[in-house]
Amino acid sequence: MAGTLFGACSQSPSMLLLQAEEEPGELQAACQALQSFIHRVSLLRPKMRFHYCVNVQGAISAQTYCEASQAGVCVLSGTELVADWRHYIQPGPPGTPVPCRKLHPVLGCATRLLLPAAVAEAGSSGELSLVPAAALCPCLRPLPNQPAQLNTVSVFCYDPAGLPLPATFLRDPAHLADWERHGYVATPDPGPGPKEGLARPDACYLLHRGSGEAAEPGAQPQTLLLFLLLRYADPFQDPPVCDARTRQVLVSHVEQILGCSAGAVREAVQGVVDATLEEDAHRQRSQRQLCQALPVVLEAVSSVVSSSTSARFRRACLQSWQVSDTPELVAALSGALTGVTRRRRLPHSSCTDPGPPWAGSPPGQPPLQEEASRDIGTPRSEPAGEAAGAGPEPKQSRRASGTPEQGQSRDGAGSSQDLSQADELWLQETRSLSEWAS
Repeated sequence: MAGTLFGACSQSPSMLLLQAEEEPGELQAACQALQSFIHRVSLLRPKMRFHYCVNVQGAISAQTYCEASQAGVCVLSGTELVADWRHYIQPGPPGTPVPCRKLHPVLGCATRLLLPAAVAEAGSSGELSLVPAAALCPCLRPLPNQPAQLNTVSVFCYDPAGLPLPATFLRDPAHLADWERHGYVATPDPGPGPKEGLARPDACYLLHRGSGEAAEPGAQPQTLLLFLLLRYADPFQDPPVCDARTRQVLVSHVEQILGCSAGAVREAVQGVVDATLEEDAHRQRSQRQLCQALPVVLEAVSSVVSSSTSARFRRACLQSWQVSDTPELVAALSGALTGVTRRRRLPHSSCTDPGPPWAGSPPGQPPLQEEASRDIGTPRSEPAGEAAGAGPEPKQSRRASGTPEQGQSRDGAGSSQDLSQADELWLQETRSLSEWAS
């Protein structure tokens, strides 16, 4: 086997050439591990371009990890991270719209980790801290009424040098968060395996609703991404440098380090998980409020059409929706309103983070992430019609809602040939609703 690794930046390109004699099975596993390692490293180096090329008995396999644009990068405590969703989850079927292509992580505070005696005996005199971050992928903020189903968790751990740091400690979901607090049951994914084109996480969990409730039809699958960034500081070095020897000490003792600080690790990760899932919970509450409002709208339209004494008015309403009776009208209206509200899209500015959304907040104040989420979901004080995206039309409906009985009495008095003013208003609203829903 002949393999070439080429890493280039704007000033100092470098190349690494490897040659090895391996069995075919071992060679394939080694190539996959090397490619996965390069992909993970490239996520924290968005300004570099990595060319990976393997030649196995004349069969060439090549992959290039390009530098990300500035719009596809987010900064986590001074560390740049590639925020393009295509590195973390599989794309949907062809033609599936992607509301937002960027991650919007919730950043936690740095938490100092205790170092066991074995680390000090190995010659390390520095301090180690953990900076957690969490993000939902894909981001559905522009589609506040789109149902979603959170079903997986992917954990990415990096050492102070920005290299992947796998640890058995991370494979237990209970070590990172109390998932039952948010109604989930987390179990380790027995065999996630490498997926083509995706960065391979250090740990992966499956999430299930503890109540056993089924997901809504058409729900968008989502993944919770957890990034654990280790930071190193040495009072005897200025600036502190995590050299190869120090990194080797940390890697060889990572299980002991995380085990000694298990409580601190869980508390730090729990903070960003709570902030991220609280935004998701607020989104679900807004969707439930909208679902409760839609039957009221349907009942109002149905009662107006069915109780009208004007045959011409009822016929015109049914014709505008191309149905033959009131039950079909209600069914058509229900499907149209559900489809339109789910397709409601907010401007892309709804995904712009006003600042680093720290998970911790002063006592008595709501989390900053929740404050930001109130601007991206369906407003709680928004009327049902406006929440459905109807714009200013419901205002006319409210103005006309007080007049049908008067119009019906005039109709009953002998003006069945001509529509009353109230019927004209309701007919106009029905036609407008039909055009809007289509």
